[in-house]
Amino acid sequence: MRPFVLFAALFAFYVALSGQIHNGFLMVAGLVASAATAGLAVRLGICDGEGFPYERFFAALLYLPWLFKEIVTSNIAVAQLVWSKELDIRPSVRNHAHKFHSGFGLVSFANSITLTPGTVSIEAEDQRVVVHALDRPFQDDLESGTMLDRVVRLEGEPR
Repeated sequence: MRPFVLFAALFAFYVALSGQIHNGFLMVAGLVASAATAGLAVRLGICDGEGFPYERFFAALLYLPWLFKEIVTSNIAVAQLVWSKELDIRPSVRNHAHKFHSGFGLVSFANSITLTPGTVSIEAEDQRVVVHALDRPFQDDLESGTMLDRVVRLEGEPR
């Protein structure tokens, strides 16, 4: 079932990006490319619940608008910090413990940190994520646990 869902998602993405629904050759090329990519994913063994967690689609629809808002507000905070007259920054590196039960949750958390300006995930391990932040308020935001809680909800219950 998962390879067919992957094929359908790839083809839908192709159609959305190309917009060439009236050109038969391009539609066939998209079908072939989508089928080949899905087949390759199956052959490589990456079309599993961790590599393609389509069950989490609706949870992602709730998470992504929040993440986008965080990216925008962090961009504004970094711009204000960089453009201030007295460039008073205090970079820091801290460990952030997590409670994820899958690679999907850990990668989602680490990537969300890196996508948010002012913070970068340096290392992600089983029990912690090491984060470099441009200034202390960025670390404090992470320590509040809001992003961690949202990614835990995105990850869902253990199987």
